[in-house]
Amino acid sequence: MIGLLVAQGVVFLLWTVQIFAVLFHVRARAQKATGQVFPGPLAALRMMAEWGTDPAQRGPRLRLIVLTLLLLAISAIWATTLGQVA
Repeated sequence: MIGLLVAQGVVFLLWTVQIFAVLFHVRARAQKATGQVFPGPLAALRMMAEWGTDPAQRGPRLRLIVLTLLLLAISAIWATTLGQVA
């Protein structure tokens, strides 16, 4: 049980680092594309869509997907384990 909780914490930490890296990257792209310091939500959504299809961003995108699925799987295992203990 403790090992599962530690694993979830480590995966969550890695996921947090990856999502912030993606968000900062998308913001920088939006800022560069618009020339504005605060590009706004529509520019951010456009850049997020571009990031989602950019072949150069395949590695970070796959890391984010794998970490998200891993985090969800550990959470599901944790939830079923808690149901058996109670």
